[in-house]
Amino acid sequence: MWPARWLLSVVVTVTGWIAASGDGMAKTLDDIKRDFFEKPHTFDPVSATYWGLTQYDDKLRPFDGSVRNEERSFYTGILADLETYRDDLLAAEDRMDVTIMRRAALWTLLWIEKPIPLGWRSSVDISDLVGTVYQNISRQQGKPEEWNAILSRMRRIPDVLASRKKNLEIGLSEKAPFYKREVLRDGIELRNEIVSYFKKDVLDSARQSLTADAFKKLGSQLESAASGIEDAVDQYVQFLKSKILPAAKDDVFGVGEEHYLWRLRNLLLSPETPESLFEYAKDQVAITEKQMQEVADTIQRKRGQPKKPYAGVIKDLQQDAPATDKEMFAMYQELLDRTVLFIEKKKLFRLPAEYTMLLKETPAAYTNVLSIAAMNPIPPFRDGIPGQFWVTPTHDEKHPNGNPELLRQNHCRSAAPNLVVHEAVPGHDLQLGAAARRFISGGRKDLSYMVRLRVPDVMYSLGVEGWAHYTEQLMAEQGFYTPEERIFQLKDAQWRNVRIVVDVGIHTGRMTYDEAVRYFNDKTVSGEVTAEREIYRYSKWPLQAITYHLGKRDILSVREETRTAVGEKHFDLAEFHELLLDYDGIPVTFYREDLLEKVKARMTPSLERRRAPLRKRGR
Repeated sequence: MWPARWLLSVVVTVTGWIAASGDGMAKTLDDIKRDFFEKPHTFDPVSATYWGLTQYDDKLRPFDGSVRNEERSFYTGILADLETYRDDLLAAEDRMDVTIMRRAALWTLLWIEKPIPLGWRSSVDISDLVGTVYQNISRQQGKPEEWNAILSRMRRIPDVLASRKKNLEIGLSEKAPFYKREVLRDGIELRNEIVSYFKKDVLDSARQSLTADAFKKLGSQLESAASGIEDAVDQYVQFLKSKILPAAKDDVFGVGEEHYLWRLRNLLLSPETPESLFEYAKDQVAITEKQMQEVADTIQRKRGQPKKPYAGVIKDLQQDAPATDKEMFAMYQELLDRTVLFIEKKKLFRLPAEYTMLLKETPAAYTNVLSIAAMNPIPPFRDGIPGQFWVTPTHDEKHPNGNPELLRQNHCRSAAPNLVVHEAVPGHDLQLGAAARRFISGGRKDLSYMVRLRVPDVMYSLGVEGWAHYTEQLMAEQGFYTPEERIFQLKDAQWRNVRIVVDVGIHTGRMTYDEAVRYFNDKTVSGEVTAEREIYRYSKWPLQAITYHLGKRDILSVREETRTAVGEKHFDLAEFHELLLDYDGIPVTFYREDLLEKVKARMTPSLERRRAPLRKRGR
């Protein structure tokens, strides 16, 4: 846990660093914004690749002491530079950018000293090794230079693992806490998956995309690099088994009441307390349970069947699923078309001219870690790549056309529409795609957009996952779902409600890990395996799980506030969404007042427009 005195000591230390960094000549705000975006590419070139900055595609840096010191120096310098700017004297957009930069810098400095939940000397996770080349592979077009960049990164992975081993050795000497579940799941037990990814999936992708001559030149080098990764992973895993696992415990992940409150205040900018959030979420669970049962009763009446609990209705509906992967992809394409037509008919959003989004199979190199679906958004710094809605095929050796159980569990016909709404349109693709398209069309010069790309992860989730979850409720309000589809939309909403209860619960001592698993399974009808997997995820990533519901709630709140401000007669839902999307996915808290002013200016009739009907009536 993070005691308040520890946080205070870090803040005092950071304040000292800022004071020591503040002697240089003041920079312009645009220069600070540019530095804030550009310099971190050298710390984290994988993110640069994700955004489409191809000049970083061959780079990879282990997080060692030198990088840590360089990051600390850079972010303390950013905070010192921002000391000369007063929020009350800034224009709205600059004020938002300054707030983002300050919070991102402070959070990064705290993370360098002691990341959540256990500390950077305690993290054994190697799942992110897949991510080092994932975007390279998913976007490559069979060019040798692209595969040379992938090869370069693969050759650096042993150094990354050596750096992590060194960090863990220091952690052992400092008696740092180690999380036993993480040591096993994301370290030791992940060995085969990581090795298979590099030795099989990456090689298969190269073989499929490169010409025969190009693969002949590069294939052996990729194989050699994969073997080097295998050796490094084996050494790392053996170290975990012999040194870390004996020191690890299962009850060390909770961040505690004080720090949970600190993160609510400083990352989510929320006035809630853990206690108020815990009770609020339990009330939301009860409300949604009632709604699900009402819809279940409607479905049963329509079918002329007697009432039964909603869980039974959901299980019945899961039996209606595509029979093959081919049929599944056809279903998703039809749903994408249906969703776009519905949006246009209802005038909920102003879609771009010739709106394009591709439905694609999840790339083979990434199916190991993407079990259902995901959105791969437009990279803002690379041309010609539209948003891609990825769906992971279910087939295997035993089921070459598709696994019936996985098709029923993950892709039943009643559940699929809400997945499309959240992951594709109008969820992630519309929000992230609109921002990227606007940035690209403006010549990639918008510094505010660049700043917003570096919003801290949990804060980013509040804006982006909150939007996607909001669109689910919006589509329900507008009548998009059938009753059978509506119960799965509510099931997904309940999932997000329950996340708040269990996330607050396990991190503040209100629930044990096992109690959280039972509660999650009972309320979400997800099954014990899924419930346990979810609680494990939340144990490692405190507060991210609560951002879906809280982000949606913020958007609904500001929507009603703007509707009241301009009056129902003048409120334009599509225009409200257009204004909302202009903020590039940052949380509502950053722009509520600015949005209200823009809504009033755009939707409130001018004095002349109000007078015109009166003059006409006077005649």
